[in-house]
Amino acid sequence: MYCIAVQMQKLGLTKYDSKALAYVIENPECTAKEVSENTGIPYTKVYSVLDSLENMNFLNSGLGRPRRYVASDPEYIINFLTRREKDKYEEIKKSGEKALDIINSEIN
Repeated sequence: MYCIAVQMQKLGLTKYDSKALAYVIENPECTAKEVSENTGIPYTKVYSVLDSLENMNFLNSGLGRPRRYVASDPEYIINFLTRREKDKYEEIKKSGEKALDIINSEIN
């Protein structure tokens, strides 16, 4: 679980998001209580973390009680996170180019 979580953090997920997602990937049909107990995510935060991952379509849960979580296709998750980070990089690159243009126009 630790290796998956580390890589997910490198792709931009928060510490709690990456731990929860890694746990669910390795333990399909787990409950929020199991996620909390096995990841160190406080029980008071685990539902908001799981809901956040579900909103990103990284997890699915059933309607039963307790809710059981299953991860989406890992390839989808990785592609989504990689694309998001690439988009952030492109924005930063554009901002840098614009800043350089402004600097050069003010110097000349």
